[in-house]
Amino acid sequence: KTPTFDPNAEYTFEFFQHLLSFDEFALDFGMPIGKHPLCRILNGQPLKFMAAHQFQESNRNGKAVDEELRWLWSFDLWHESLYEDAKSHDRA
Repeated sequence: KTPTFDPNAEYTFEFFQHLLSFDEFALDFGMPIGKHPLCRILNGQPLKFMAAHQFQESNRNGKAVDEELRWLWSFDLWHESLYEDAKSHDRA
């Protein structure tokens, strides 16, 4: 099957790398909001990076009858600030 581009389809991309401070493992919103450590938000879980394709099946009238999210890739990013929370959840 050859890759195709459908001009009638909606393609969306979101990039948040400008908000992530990987050395501090924090979201950096700049002033006046500031930085917020991800370890408080993630509760011992890794930060997930993923890409997916939403497959939509339509009937003869063009109405969507079934939707499926197909993963293209996914990986987890761990940071030392998550370690203690991850250990405590693993014991529970």
